[in-house]
Amino acid sequence: MDPHQIELSREIIIGNDAYEEFPQVLEKLGLRGPALLICDPTTFDVAGRRVTEILKADGFSVDRVVCNDVTEKELERVRTKVDHFRFVLGVGGGRIIDTAKYVGTEESVPYISVPTAPSHDGIASSRATINKEDRRYSYKADAPTAIVADLDIIGNAPMELISAGCGDLLSNITSVEDWKLGQRDNGEYYSDYAAALSVLAAEITISSADMIKNREERGIRNLVKALISAGISMSIAGSSRPCSGADHQFSHALDYIADRPGNHGHQCAMGALLSAEMRGMDYSQLKRTMEELGIPTTIEETTFSEEEATRAWNEAGSIRDRYTVLDVEEEETRSLFKRAGII
Repeated sequence: MDPHQIELSREIIIGNDAYEEFPQVLEKLGLRGPALLICDPTTFDVAGRRVTEILKADGFSVDRVVCNDVTEKELERVRTKVDHFRFVLGVGGGRIIDTAKYVGTEESVPYISVPTAPSHDGIASSRATINKEDRRYSYKADAPTAIVADLDIIGNAPMELISAGCGDLLSNITSVEDWKLGQRDNGEYYSDYAAALSVLAAEITISSADMIKNREERGIRNLVKALISAGISMSIAGSSRPCSGADHQFSHALDYIADRPGNHGHQCAMGALLSAEMRGMDYSQLKRTMEELGIPTTIEETTFSEEEATRAWNEAGSIRDRYTVLDVEEEETRSLFKRAGII
């Protein structure tokens, strides 16, 4: 087996008032000098302002750049600023953290992941998803140098974003099954440990669903740790394989095809239902958890149409050069949708 590098975050802080730990974290990491805080207007109000105050009180110079999307034009605008700073902070959701991740990696500047919502598994991962030519592409990136997750902030995120993170994790169950197919049929590298960690993150989400729904601290903490664990599983694997299969390809296809695509994590969970049905798996627990958390299990509950979803599933296999159940079995899509109960 060829050696491969596993890059992990050096510091991970999770808890209430976690931002107060910034001075100690930065001292431990040896990060001094000017910092660039990347945010959007909402996340600056939610968390960025407080982070800025704490850093400035500790003697840091902090500038900020506000962005709204992960487009090539927006990334280039941010990149022109990054090389003037010693480190970058991505304060926000998936798009903001991916922006910090991408430009930090491209400019060889350390970046710190500061999630304001538990909406995605990119909090700790070494992958960045970028919009390019009307499609979303996944790029290899550096793992965050540190992660600072304040549960007071994250626990007050909109429920749609909380359930989105849950949906992203639930789809790990079928993503790992696709990875096994790739190993069996194409001889792909497969890591038992990374796969087990990914599935464990999904199982913790299922067992914590009631606490998460009620925004109990233990449930939100479990969710954040599960998202970070999923990101770590990708770093161990050296790819997004443990957490991305036909389920994610379906979501990416919907982003491209639908006039009004839905939430990424919700779409991935629906893709997992379809993928599980194709395999003949028992996915009753998966579906119950989705229903408990308010994750759509039928197209009627989404913003896209049956026609768009059908086309997305049919085209999902061509979204990425990745071997999944879509390459193994062919099914009449409408019949599959009916059996999975999404129409």
